[in-house]
Amino acid sequence: MNSLYETNKELFNKYILKCKDKIEKLNFNNKELQEGFAIYQDLLNKGLITGDIKVGDVIKDHRLNMAKVKENHTYRVVNDTETICNKIEVNNDFTEVAKLASLFHDIARFPQAITSNTFHDKECKLFNGLSHAEYGYKMLYIDKMLNDYQIPKEYHYALALAVLNHQKNNSSNIHFNDVKELDVNFLKGQEQLSKQEFIIISTLTQLVRDVDKIDILYQHITGEFPVVRPFIKYEINGKTLDEICSRYNIDKEILKNYNNLENDNLENRKYINIPSDYVDLNKLVVPSDIKDSFFQNKEDAKSIIIISNQPLKGVETNIFMLPELSEKEKFIAQIETIQAFLQQRKGELK
Repeated sequence: MNSLYETNKELFNKYILKCKDKIEKLNFNNKELQEGFAIYQDLLNKGLITGDIKVGDVIKDHRLNMAKVKENHTYRVVNDTETICNKIEVNNDFTEVAKLASLFHDIARFPQAITSNTFHDKECKLFNGLSHAEYGYKMLYIDKMLNDYQIPKEYHYALALAVLNHQKNNSSNIHFNDVKELDVNFLKGQEQLSKQEFIIISTLTQLVRDVDKIDILYQHITGEFPVVRPFIKYEINGKTLDEICSRYNIDKEILKNYNNLENDNLENRKYINIPSDYVDLNKLVVPSDIKDSFFQNKEDAKSIIIISNQPLKGVETNIFMLPELSEKEKFIAQIETIQAFLQQRKGELK
């Protein structure tokens, strides 16, 4: 007989397959092809594709890869969640609920892959200003998607709240005094939370949030999810093509080719894509949504000790708040810090 997690993992996999099938069947209009052209051009410039491949096929492959990246990420987070639950010796019922929270934490990323070429929430029209965590909460709880799964209703609100808050760096760190407090029988599924429910949900949230961050760092280091994008979106704001080329010291024909422009007219465009090769690293700002995936201060860096109650070395420096460092030096320090952190965390999870 399958466990609660295994039963719902099967249903989750079917949902992912449906999302991938929708991507396969996509037909793009001219505007969507134009928006995705930079992806095509970047791969072409790197020699990863040939010019006879259609732009629409490249966009489909890109979105399918987005879905695959998040699928792999999800299951690594689930596995690390189970490892930590075993380490702190919580009961099996809490472990099952924690694994479900990890399973659902990025549920919104899959419809995002259907409708968008990027994981940057602010650029996703589907989200309409929401973050992927907020949209995931909407899917699971407001739109009642959890009813499609075989999960006791008493767990629905707790799971939805863990998804909603897993992206927030300012979540309260609520420490449990004894693992016996983490008894999911306390969960009633009501929005008015008891003290016991609050402790359980806060622990679920912090567990998912911290394990999620660890894997995001892993993705950045391995290159599965690059820290620096292959191109940046530059808001035109009435500037001419010549002015933009002068600003970035880029040949006009290169920029036109990169953006599939037939002429110099930018009247119908809000943004133009600038290849990162032409952006000085000292001036290249790491996007805020990627910054937010790193530990921003000592309290955030220490938040993971709710699980092990052990100090972490090498992650207590807020790299982005060191004014004496240039952006390039911060960038290098950031990578070195993450590498040290991953090595330590890899040892802890064994």
